[in-house]
Amino acid sequence: HDNDRLVELITDVPLGEAYILMQPRIEAVIAGWRLRGDVDLLRVERDMGGTLRLLIADMKSSTASKVEHRLQVAFYHEMLADLLAARGIAHDGIEIAILYRGPVRESLLTPAEDRETQEAQRADAEATFGTAAGLLERVSAVDAYLGSVRDLVTGDESTARRLLATDFDDIPFHLTVKCDGCLYNEFCMKRSAATDDLSLLPHLTVQDKRSLGNAGIRTTRALAAPK
Repeated sequence: HDNDRLVELITDVPLGEAYILMQPRIEAVIAGWRLRGDVDLLRVERDMGGTLRLLIADMKSSTASKVEHRLQVAFYHEMLADLLAARGIAHDGIEIAILYRGPVRESLLTPAEDRETQEAQRADAEATFGTAAGLLERVSAVDAYLGSVRDLVTGDESTARRLLATDFDDIPFHLTVKCDGCLYNEFCMKRSAATDDLSLLPHLTVQDKRSLGNAGIRTTRALAAPK
């Protein structure tokens, strides 16, 4: 991780200037969970009064910003906030944002209000990060997404803690194309092969797998058995 180097750069930002850091890797232990992530863009600004302001932005090639994108940067927010608190670095809050590609082409069918929003986000991207290649959406409901981080992982009654207390064989899963780049894909593939899991079937959706499981069919052999 780049924790030490990141703290050094943040504390070295001169008055009236801003640094843009690209893909610093942050690691933090929050509520017993060790979290790690690569922040695409981190803008660190110190005004003439010495106040430190930070903006985390994740870059996406999508045509629109999505909920899962905002949730991802909310995790980065918690990790960075924890790191700064541990090092005693005062700041005036951490903003989160998504720098996304936007529409491929302008459409006359796009409502005027949406076009105005996109133009404002495009101008913000250029002013904040010096790029005209995307749109910058600043997430306004930050607290709501931070609450989702607690609900999913860091809270006392989080989904992750409930899963941790569940027997491994009782936890549902399914392999999809999204799993190809996952660090743990080889383990899931090996387990699927060892247990003859339905995830071995090409093009099977998670809904199909759930329906088959509810009918008592959980292996490819069981699926092949009925006439």
